[in-house]
Amino acid sequence: MRFGFSLTMMFNTARMDNMEERKPTLDLIPNDVLVDLVFDYLELQEILALRRVSKLYYNLTKQPVIWKRLLKRTTLLLPPLPPEANHDLANLKGDTAERFLMRAHEVNKAWRDAHVQPPSTVWEFDAKGYVAEMALLPGGRYLVASVSDRDKWNWMLVLYAVHDRGPAEPLVAYKTESRAQMLQAKFATYSAGRGIVVSWLIRRWRHSNQDRHWAINISDLGLAWENEPPFPMKYEVRTCCISLDVLEKAWDSRMSREEWRNCAMDCDDFLQLSPTLRTTEKVSQLCLDTNFGQPFLAVAAGDDNIRIRPSPGYAWVNMRLKPHSVYIECPHYIKAIRPLPQQRQILVVRVIESHRTGRTIPLTVVELFDIPSFATTDDEIKIQASARQTSLVELQYRPAEVRISEPGTPHWPEAEVRGRVWREDEHGPLHPISIFFLHDAIGVTRVTLYPKKMRYDPPLEPIIYWRYDLRWSCPLRRESTPTENQRWAVIPGLRRTWFYATHWKRDLRDWVDAFYRYHDPETIRPADREDPLLPPRDGTWYSFFGLKQLACPLNEVYNRFEHIVFDESTGRMMFAKPDYNEVSVVDLSREARADEPQPPSKPFKFPKVLLGLGLGASLLARHANSLIALAHKVLAFQGKYKAPLVL
Repeated sequence: MRFGFSLTMMFNTARMDNMEERKPTLDLIPNDVLVDLVFDYLELQEILALRRVSKLYYNLTKQPVIWKRLLKRTTLLLPPLPPEANHDLANLKGDTAERFLMRAHEVNKAWRDAHVQPPSTVWEFDAKGYVAEMALLPGGRYLVASVSDRDKWNWMLVLYAVHDRGPAEPLVAYKTESRAQMLQAKFATYSAGRGIVVSWLIRRWRHSNQDRHWAINISDLGLAWENEPPFPMKYEVRTCCISLDVLEKAWDSRMSREEWRNCAMDCDDFLQLSPTLRTTEKVSQLCLDTNFGQPFLAVAAGDDNIRIRPSPGYAWVNMRLKPHSVYIECPHYIKAIRPLPQQRQILVVRVIESHRTGRTIPLTVVELFDIPSFATTDDEIKIQASARQTSLVELQYRPAEVRISEPGTPHWPEAEVRGRVWREDEHGPLHPISIFFLHDAIGVTRVTLYPKKMRYDPPLEPIIYWRYDLRWSCPLRRESTPTENQRWAVIPGLRRTWFYATHWKRDLRDWVDAFYRYHDPETIRPADREDPLLPPRDGTWYSFFGLKQLACPLNEVYNRFEHIVFDESTGRMMFAKPDYNEVSVVDLSREARADEPQPPSKPFKFPKVLLGLGLGASLLARHANSLIALAHKVLAFQGKYKAPLVL
């Protein structure tokens, strides 16, 4: 039965008293029915198209309830709500929710469209010192950096509040003995409330008089895994946090530069979360994650040791990894780790040096180790750990570096955006994990692990959680080096990964030649799929899909950077230049503004199904007794709708 015929019959039957028959239009439907019922079935593009029809619909599409509904059901990657301390979806304003969703839509569109360059804008801010390491929190509003003076002997850990196309204000500073390396920051919850947790590595001489006697600045020796120190060293891993309430007070104080410098050195707002981890073994990896909002820290020290501390109040657990059962006599080296607290396991990538026919053949294995139970004690717990699962990766080369993306464990900023709070016994959906094996001369190889929805039946009630398995993976994907003298560098993300080409020599690795945005459907899990959709395996190599070069404006004037960070939720990149106080910021998206010129108006084709739904609901509300037959005809089409009609 054609819907146009049903509309004609509806208006012939349900004619208002003492009124002539007129053509059915959207103007006949009351505004509350449009906003509460009809607009609920429209997507973002349809809302924007309807806004250009007339001034009436422009004002109707500005209602906060419309954009809050879109935020709840969207599958886009969203940043935390600003400010994160006391805002939630219920208190969010309509224009803020609109800009919030529009910016996420612009980033997603710019990243997925490989034929169009995103509208990037470049601006700078003064960091008031030399920036060596940076960590950008989700949302792009808070930046944690390791800053030094001109001589690079005095170092501080500074937290900046970054505005949109404006100056960045330093809020809190914390003095450190040397350069903070492997700097990581997360939104987390602790005993004092919600805040930002920061972890970093400090290197110090084992004997304190060596740096003074030989005048060697330990901060100039490069990264911890690149150069061998001239004297024995010791490593310290520190974790501190700062409350978001303190940050908001500092943000509103508007101190001058002299006042900030006077109080920054004496600031006690950084709170010590856990005791400092001190070791003489070389620290190669540091991973900071969250488990139900609580900080979860994992540190790889030495060739086969992993230290884990789940949250404050628990003891450090020293896991000594046992060698592979087939290659017991061969040396093993940890290349990368990624804790998976939702399934109480840790993902480890190791390289085994196998000796065959008089030569050394490197073997790369991906393993899953069980995380032991934690105890509330101050003494360190030492255990021997055997791999629960092992998978051999056929790389045919020894990777120089291994990068693992995060699983994307749901935390409270994301729950506030989507209007949902995760319980302690409820695990939200996770993202696929991509492992990148980088080689200076060959290129990069990627393998992706997919999560699967599992069910655990304890004695009381069932628990639903997501789990990774080494069997649920895609075939190996490989991409060769850009040119002969270049190598790949990777900034992995949940959905958006950055590639940039740099020089293969160690002393020229801070020279960036080109940036590439990487979008591959294999690395993105469908929002409504509970089982992993595995690509076919036919034993052949596949090249990367979706590697598109980005025309970055910074390459035209400057291509040497000390450190690069990227926030995939807002499309914001930050570049710290060596021996410069300025930090360059590139925004791949722009916020929608009300005063922007609108494109020419186009005729909007409103779906006939929704038009009949809205008109039917309006007429039934006015003439419920005389339009019972009409209601049956309208409700007959509810099978085509997303939800039943509510009168």
